[in-house]
Amino acid sequence: MSEKQPDEVADDRTVLLSAAGPDVDHPGDALLLLADLAEQSDDFLAAALRGDPVPEDERAEHHRRRAYVWVRVAEHRSEFEPVAEAEIRAWQKVRAAEGQDAEDAEDAEVAAETEDMEDAGDEEASEDDKAPAAAGG
Repeated sequence: MSEKQPDEVADDRTVLLSAAGPDVDHPGDALLLLADLAEQSDDFLAAALRGDPVPEDERAEHHRRRAYVWVRVAEHRSEFEPVAEAEIRAWQKVRAAEGQDAEDAEDAEVAAETEDMEDAGDEEASEDDKAPAAAGG
């Protein structure tokens, strides 16, 4: 996967800033939201340790929410810009992986269909080989 360019980070920052969501006008707002997200991270980790996969869309939404909070915080406190950018990149990475998983699943489906078609073709060919011998060959 290629590194996301700065304009892609800026585009996602714009999307996040224009998105409806909880207020993050005060540090306390951000802390409450981040505490909820930390609890969700703990839940994801516990699920992984149990061997229960976390759906990609849930992970992507979690990262989107983290990026949303940090972008909002960075709007008020510029020293958090690097954190906001890192969170946007993490969200992009999960989205890219989600897209790659979908592509991999589609490729596997096409490969299975192709294999089935090849197998069916092989069966037809072997039946065609038997036909001349049965006809008196």
